[in-house]
Amino acid sequence: MTRKASLTTATLALGLLLFLGLGGVAPAQEVILQGDFAPADQAQRFVKALATGLNPEEMTVTIDQSPTNGEIRHLYVEARGARALGVRIDRIAMEAFFVKLTDQPDRPFSALEGLFHCSILEEDVNRFLKDATAGSGGDSWTKLSVRFADGGLKASGTFTPKGKGVSAVVRVEGRLSIRDQRAVELKDYTVKVNGSETDMEAIRRSIDGAQPIIDLSDMPFPVKLRSISTSAGRLTLDTQRSPSPFQGISYRFRP
Repeated sequence: MTRKASLTTATLALGLLLFLGLGGVAPAQEVILQGDFAPADQAQRFVKALATGLNPEEMTVTIDQSPTNGEIRHLYVEARGARALGVRIDRIAMEAFFVKLTDQPDRPFSALEGLFHCSILEEDVNRFLKDATAGSGGDSWTKLSVRFADGGLKASGTFTPKGKGVSAVVRVEGRLSIRDQRAVELKDYTVKVNGSETDMEAIRRSIDGAQPIIDLSDMPFPVKLRSISTSAGRLTLDTQRSPSPFQGISYRFRP
């Protein structure tokens, strides 16, 4: 009697899995791709488009099954050492559902929903800023550097206002805050300047003009940031749930 009940339970469970479509998940497979590889199918063309856009040191792309009519039900992407506007991103992870592949090089896919994680090291930001000049409206910032610590951001740089030859070393400190679930801005910041002739209004106008300092509005799926942290020289952004790898067809890419 017990064995009959167990078999019945197992049959019902298997039927439920098949009904939900979980029985269709592809078994674990791994494909190694390197450098300027020639894509063999649509999935590999997608991986190459991601590699071109992210320019990572290494990347893993996992899909639950081969694309059907340009669509994927479940996608996971993890990239180490990607580049965004010239800045190295230590780690990016994305998990997306109901994915539609596109032919757009700058946006190779779109999705109805997704999860996101990103971590950036201050040493990578400072390496980029070392010889950079930033600014808008004629104002300029040089010799910029940042520190991620204690839940906030500390930055310093040389500020030169538009049309004036007077420069000053400026130090800014504030907390980082999530805006509209998709952007990060510097809030409640304080400014310290070493030159008495410096126009404080111009400095604040320049800082406010650079807000938000991170904007994820152009992500291929609606990002809903939930947490931001800065500690030990690292800035981390997360949605409510973190992206998680799963068993499927994995493409591992290295330049």
